[in-house]
Amino acid sequence: MRLYHSPRLRSVLGLAIAVATSVATPAVYAADYAMERSYQQAPQTVLNRDGGPWAHLDLMTMSVEQLQSHIQSYTLDGQPFNVGPMRLIHTYICLNPVGIDYNSCSATNPNPKPISAEDVQKIDDALAKAVQARVKIVLRFAYNHGPGDDAPLDVILQDIQSLAPLVQKYKPIIYAMNQGFIGFWGEGHDSTYGNNTQSNMQQIMQAEQHAFGDATFMLNRQPANILSWELGSTPYWGIHDDHYATGDDAGTWISHPWDNGKWTADELKSFAAQRSDIVPFSGEVGGLDPATQNCAAFVAYSTRLHLNMINIGFHMDFLSSQSCYPSLMNRVGPAISLVRASLDRPFLQGSTSTLTLAFRNTGYSRLFSPKPMYFVLVDADGNAVDSSIFTPVPISCDLRQLAAVNGQGSTSVEIAMPRTVHSGSRYQGALWIPDADEQLARMPEYSYLLNNVGVPNPRTGLNILFPMNF
Repeated sequence: MRLYHSPRLRSVLGLAIAVATSVATPAVYAADYAMERSYQQAPQTVLNRDGGPWAHLDLMTMSVEQLQSHIQSYTLDGQPFNVGPMRLIHTYICLNPVGIDYNSCSATNPNPKPISAEDVQKIDDALAKAVQARVKIVLRFAYNHGPGDDAPLDVILQDIQSLAPLVQKYKPIIYAMNQGFIGFWGEGHDSTYGNNTQSNMQQIMQAEQHAFGDATFMLNRQPANILSWELGSTPYWGIHDDHYATGDDAGTWISHPWDNGKWTADELKSFAAQRSDIVPFSGEVGGLDPATQNCAAFVAYSTRLHLNMINIGFHMDFLSSQSCYPSLMNRVGPAISLVRASLDRPFLQGSTSTLTLAFRNTGYSRLFSPKPMYFVLVDADGNAVDSSIFTPVPISCDLRQLAAVNGQGSTSVEIAMPRTVHSGSRYQGALWIPDADEQLARMPEYSYLLNNVGVPNPRTGLNILFPMNF
C-alpha cells in the first residue's frame, strides 16, 4: 500500500475534539485485552459519499430535511429492504427555465438565451442546500427532461462559462458531474440543435474540460467521445452509462457514424474497464434485460467495469426481486473494511506501541478521493480526550491503493500513550478518516466510515477500534 499524507491537512489535527462526541461505549471491558482484534464485514453496506448507491433528488424544490433523510425502499422476498438515508444523490439542474423541478423542465426551447445572473443565483442557492444536508452530489445540467429541445452551440458555450464559478465554489461536495447540456436529458444524444455532431460535441466537451478543470470527476455518455476528443495525456473523463447492463447499453458500446466503426464494442468495453480503474464509472439501469440483470451476469459485468455508483431508484425491479440484490448493492463502489488491528505491546502510561492495521476492499471499484487518516483516543463516554493529553496521530495510509474486488493492504504507526491518564482509566482507540477538504473535515458527516459491524459511528464520524484500559 502506497503511503499518503497531505501536509496541508495538518491544520485539522485539532478537530478531533469537535467531531468525536457520544461514541457508544462497549458494555464490557476485558481485563486482559487481545493484542490482535479481528473485525466482521457489515452485512449491508455502510453508506459513504464517495461512490455507492445514489438516487435522483431535486435540489431546486426539496428541503434540506428531505435531502438529508431520503431512504430508498424495496420489497425483497416479501420483506421491506431499505437503503439510506442516502448520502450520494444525483441531481438534474434544469436550464429551461431555471428554478423548477427537473421533471417539469420544458420540452420546447424556441428562443433560447444564455442563463442570467439571477438564474446563476438560483442554482447557487440550490447547491448550498446540499452542503446543509451534508450530502455529496452527481451533477447534471440539462435543457429538458427529454424528449425535448436543448440549445444552440453558442448558448451552451456561454452557459458553461457562467456555471464554471459555481462548480469551482461547490467542488468539495460535487463528487462527479455528467457532461450534460446536449440532447434529451442532457445525455448527449438526439440534439435538436445539432450538438451531437462531430464538431459541436468536440467543442462542448473541450469547453467543459477547460472550464471545470479538476474541480470534480467528469463523466461522459460514450467512451468513443473520450477516445476522440479528450484533451491532454492525463486521463480526465470517466463514463456514465445511462443504460447499464442492457444489451449494447443503448449505444454506449458503439463508435460514432463519422468514425466508420473505428472501435469495436469489445474495444470500447476494454477501454472503459481500464479507465474505470482511474476515474469513477457510473451506471443507471435504463431498461430491463434478464440476460444481463441476473445475479451472476451483473457481478461479472460490474467487476469488469469497476462499477463505482448506480441509481438504485430506477428500473431496478428485476434485480431487486432477486435474493442476491443486497449483496450486489453492497459491492457497488468501494467497500473498505477493517480486517484486523494489532498492537506490539500493552497499553501503559507514557509507553509507545506500534499499531498495525489491515484493510480489505470488496467493492467493484477502488476509492478515488484522497482520505487522510488519524488515530484518536476517545474516553469511556465517547468524547475525544483533550489535545493537551493526546493529539490525533496521522497515519500514512492511502486507501485509494486498495484495488477493486479484493484489494488488501496494511500499515503501521507508532502511538505514544499519554502520561497524564489515571490508573484504571478506560478509553477507546478510534480511526478518524475526514474528508480531504479542510471545510468538510470539520463536519463529521463527511468522514469516511469503514464497512464493518460495530465499528463505524455515522453521527460522530469515527471508527471505533478497541477499548484501551490503563
